[in-house]
Amino acid sequence: MRKTLISAVVAGSLAIAPAAWAVAGGSFVAHGRSFQEVPAISSAAMIEFTGTVDESNTTLTYTLTYSGFRGNVTQSHIHFGQMGVNGGIVIFLCSNLGNGPVGTQACPASGTITGTVTAANVGAGAAPQGIPAGAFSRITQAIRQGVAYVNVHTDLFPGGEARGQLAFTSN
Repeated sequence: MRKTLISAVVAGSLAIAPAAWAVAGGSFVAHGRSFQEVPAISSAAMIEFTGTVDESNTTLTYTLTYSGFRGNVTQSHIHFGQMGVNGGIVIFLCSNLGNGPVGTQACPASGTITGTVTAANVGAGAAPQGIPAGAFSRITQAIRQGVAYVNVHTDLFPGGEARGQLAFTSN
């Protein structure tokens, strides 16, 4: 009886799991500092990131502002990973290395960048973690669950000089 009940609960959970990816709309923010890097970095670097996912869950519009870096900014991304853990790159925000998808904007030394991303911008960097290329709804769900972060990388700190965990602020 107990095995049957457990099997029914698991099967029911799996049946509704895809619906969890379909959550739409909302705003989110990240306040990042060098001390949030893994491992921590001692720098005056800071980032502020705001974003909005549209109601159809097909576009993410963002603003990223950063300053105080010791190194030259080389690239910035959204990664899939919980606080204190490094994760795969899911979305390129900017790059000066020529390694981003076609259309990736250049990173300024400091200042503000803005953009809009869609499923076409979701790369395969987190495929080993279960988020394949193009899985836009999975990354928006990860952001809602607090398991995505923004990272700005520099030549002095290629793994990242400032990082901020993304958190939803409203629906």
